[in-house]
Amino acid sequence: MGYALRVAEALHRRGLLAGFLLYRRDEGLDRPRLDPVPLLGYPALRLGFHFGMGAEVLGPALEAARGRLGGGRLYYQTNVLLPFHPPGRPLVVTHHAPFVDHVVEVMGPRLAAEAFGAGRAKLEHLRDSQRLGLQHLARRRGAAVEISSIQADYLRAHGVERRCIHRIHPPLESSAANGLSGEGARLRSFIAASGPRLVLCTACSRLDAFKNIELFVRAALGLVESGLDLRALVIGGPPEDAQRRRLEGLVDAGLAHRFRFAPRVSRHDLAHLLDDLAGRGLFVCPSRYETCGLTPLEAAARGVCTLVADTPDRVEAAMLVPPRHRFTPTVEGLAAAVRRLTGGGRLRVEDRVLDEGAQAGSLDFDARFIAAWHRSMAPQLPGCAAASDGLAPSRNPAHPA
Repeated sequence: MGYALRVAEALHRRGLLAGFLLYRRDEGLDRPRLDPVPLLGYPALRLGFHFGMGAEVLGPALEAARGRLGGGRLYYQTNVLLPFHPPGRPLVVTHHAPFVDHVVEVMGPRLAAEAFGAGRAKLEHLRDSQRLGLQHLARRRGAAVEISSIQADYLRAHGVERRCIHRIHPPLESSAANGLSGEGARLRSFIAASGPRLVLCTACSRLDAFKNIELFVRAALGLVESGLDLRALVIGGPPEDAQRRRLEGLVDAGLAHRFRFAPRVSRHDLAHLLDDLAGRGLFVCPSRYETCGLTPLEAAARGVCTLVADTPDRVEAAMLVPPRHRFTPTVEGLAAAVRRLTGGGRLRVEDRVLDEGAQAGSLDFDARFIAAWHRSMAPQLPGCAAASDGLAPSRNPAHPA
């Protein structure tokens, strides 16, 4: 929910925030239910519903929620509720979740199902919901504020008018002011204990098929076995995670001291760790599909030498780093890129990895988001009522912001 809260803070400071509308599917309900919920001091409601209720029931429920939160536009963080959006009301959406159809196209149905962590029925339901949401967005000429050019291109290819799409760079963590948590401190010790050795690092929220972390582990193993003096750090997944245990199992006991596998950490902790890695570590993004990977962008912005899988049609970060910092997404390709950047065992540090425009846009995110917000309001597109100053983001817990 990091993006939604960052947006909320930017709008709140300008008196534009009405509140949050969360939602939760509940198949046991016979009608929509609105309940107030605590959310970091912001006005917030939670909508209980299920998709079988239909637009004639959910539309009025969304309108009631909008009214209780003070009016204004509904700003969705997923498009699956767009078919139920109240008629005649202006809308805005940001697409965070990848589109199932695109993922299947580039990864194939088996890996796509594994990446989404869904069986066939659930994946088909998500795909159908996304298709319907796209149709409604295009027909109603709603506004899309997108932090991913992959998503923006997909919208244009599926009928959303170019003038309705407002592209901004994603927000990056600008400071590491807070202290480290216990886990963060332990990871800092691992980095410090590495001494002059190169530290290869990758970090993500979930260790799923999207992230392709096995490629990173196998490449690091190959480099160690070939004699390169390095340590490898993998951060991601919940505290108890079967995928992390599986990855740990790839490393022989005799090499285990060279590897550290840790649960995901907060963005503040990660900012500290990336600062520690600057000049001595190499961050790797081996993702198969990544509409907007914040972590490799933050690593590059904080001065960490960064490598990204060279698939710019499906990994956003690959568009924002120079060709020298991309690698063919195979074990051999990653190993060759690491050797290229570590001639003689030393890391070749460069002044800038992240595209300068992307870095400036990300660090000035609040102002640029507000500008995009106002552009999406005026002129009002045909069929849209005038928007008042307010925002009620609607969020799908299954698709984190």
